[in-house]
Amino acid sequence: MVSDRLSRRRMLAAAGLAGALAGCTDLVGDGASGTTAPSDGTDTDSTDAETATPNAAPRIADISIAPTPASQTDIVTVTLTAANDGSAAFDGELVIGNGESPIASEPVTIPAGETTSVTAEREVLRVGERRFEGAIRRNGGRVDREQASVQVQGSPNSFVGVDGTSLTLDDGTFYLSGANPSMEFTLGFGHPHHDRLRPHMFEGLSRVGATVARVLAGNAPIEYGGPFPGEDNSEFFSRFDEVVVRAKRRNVRLAVPIISGAPSYRTDPAENLAADVPGFVHRSDTAEKINDFYHDEQCLALYKQWVEELLTHENQFTGVEYRNDPTIMLWELGNEVEYYKAWERDRQTLRPWIEEVGPFVQELAGDQLLTTGIHGWPDSRNNFVEDHRPDCIDVCSLHWWVGRAHYDLPADEAAALFDEKIAAAHETIGKPLWFSEYNWGYPGGGDAEGIEDEFLETRNRKLRRLHDRLDEADVAATAVHELTSKHVLENIIERHRETGSTEIYADADAGTVEELRRYARITREKSTSSAVPDLPPDEYTLPENRGYPSNERVRSWLR
Repeated sequence: MVSDRLSRRRMLAAAGLAGALAGCTDLVGDGASGTTAPSDGTDTDSTDAETATPNAAPRIADISIAPTPASQTDIVTVTLTAANDGSAAFDGELVIGNGESPIASEPVTIPAGETTSVTAEREVLRVGERRFEGAIRRNGGRVDREQASVQVQGSPNSFVGVDGTSLTLDDGTFYLSGANPSMEFTLGFGHPHHDRLRPHMFEGLSRVGATVARVLAGNAPIEYGGPFPGEDNSEFFSRFDEVVVRAKRRNVRLAVPIISGAPSYRTDPAENLAADVPGFVHRSDTAEKINDFYHDEQCLALYKQWVEELLTHENQFTGVEYRNDPTIMLWELGNEVEYYKAWERDRQTLRPWIEEVGPFVQELAGDQLLTTGIHGWPDSRNNFVEDHRPDCIDVCSLHWWVGRAHYDLPADEAAALFDEKIAAAHETIGKPLWFSEYNWGYPGGGDAEGIEDEFLETRNRKLRRLHDRLDEADVAATAVHELTSKHVLENIIERHRETGSTEIYADADAGTVEELRRYARITREKSTSSAVPDLPPDEYTLPENRGYPSNERVRSWLR
C-alpha cells in the first residue's frame, strides 16, 4: 500500500511545479550572443531634442520577445523594430538592453518612410518576469524607448515522484540511468583550472545518455572550498550553482548526498575536514569517536544547520532555492553513512538517526525525494531493510562493489546477493531502488601490453550482464561510478588512470560508452512518461572554456 506521503508526491509530480517562483532580472548566461554596447549616456529631454535629425521622425514601432512564455535555459530572441515617419533619413543606433545594461547595439540608417529591425539573443535562467528595453539613440542621446517583458518559467516543470517501486514523471513511469561524475572535475575543488573542468563532465554525461547524475554536496576539504555550516561557503555554492545550471541545460536530474560518511576510508587531517562525518565529530565539544556522530546532540545540530543552509540556498543564476528546483531529484542523507569499522558489527541499523534527521529534510524539501545513501551490502555494514523502512525514506539506496580491487565476490554469490537486495527493496520494503554506485576496478600496475584493453573488454561484458538484470528487475534508477575525461585527466590534471580506479573515460572508452548508451536507450524505451528527454547524439566535443563569472561580478549584476 502506498503511503499518504508517496501519494501526495505522485500528485505533485503529475501536477508539475506548484506555485509561482518569484525572480528578478537575469544578467547571467554564457549562452548569450550579440555585441556588447557602450554604457548608456545621460538622457534628458533637451539632449533628445538637440540630437534629433531635422525632418526625421524615428520611433519604436515594436519590441517583441520569442518564445513567450519562456522556460529556464531557453535562448530568447528580442526583436526591436524602428520606423522613420519623417521626410529625411535617420542616422543613429538601435540598442537592446536587459534593463540595466545594453546587450546589443547596431548603427542604422533608416530611410524616410521605412522600418529597420535589430535582434539580440539571450539565455534566460532567472525565474520570473524578465524585462528587455529597446532604444533609438543618436549622438549619445535617446530619441525613443520602449520596454517588453517575458515570463520565465521553471524548467523542468515537474518533480520526480514515486508510485510503488517505480519513479514517475508527469503522466507515467520514469526509469533513469546516469553516472557519478568525478567530484574532482565537477566541483573542481583546489584545481587552478576548475572552471575548465565542469563543461567536460557534462559533455560526458550527454555522451553516455545520462538522465541523472550523482553529485556530493560535501566531501571537499575546507582548504579546497569545502563547505561547513556557519562558515563562508560562497566558493562551494558558486560551483554548485553552476552544476545545477549545467544539469538543467542538458535535462539531467541530480541526486545529491548532503554529507559524506566515509569514516572507514577517510583519513583527512582535522584542519581539512568539511561537511562529512569526521568533520562534524571534530567540531563537536561532546563527541569523541566517529560513532558519536549518530547520537551526539551537537553533531545533530550541526548536521541540521548544514541541511537548512544547503536546501534553502538560492542559486545565484536562477533565483530558485535548491529545495524548490526539480532539477534536484533526490537528496541522500549521506554518502555511505555507517558506523566506524562497520565490518566488525553485526547488522547494525542507523534507523534512530534516520528517523531523527530524515523528517527534518522532508519538512524543508517535501517535493523532492529522499534516500539514505547507505552502502547497502553486506548487511554487516548496514541493515538494509531496517534503514529503509522509515516513512521519510522514499527510495532504497544500494552501492555495488563486487569486482576485482574491491570485494571480489564469486559470480554466483554476487548474483544471488544482488537478487536478494532487489527483492528486499521491491517486496519486503516496497520502495524503488536507487542503484547509485557500481563498476569494476581497473587492475593497472601490469607490464603486459594490452592490459587496459583486456580489462575494458571484460568490464563491458560484466556491465552488459548487470544492465540486463537491472532491466529485467525494473530497477528505478542507476548511476555508474565514475565518469571522467581522459583529456582532462591527462592534459589538464596531468595524471593517469590508477590501479583500482573505476574511472570511465567518456571521451575515450568507446566500448563502455556504447554499453552505457545501450542501457540509457533501454530505460527510455521502457519509461511511459511523455516528458522523458531524448537520447543525445553519440558525440564528444572538447568544450570551449566559456566559464562563469566570478562571485563578485554576479553579486554586482544582481544588486
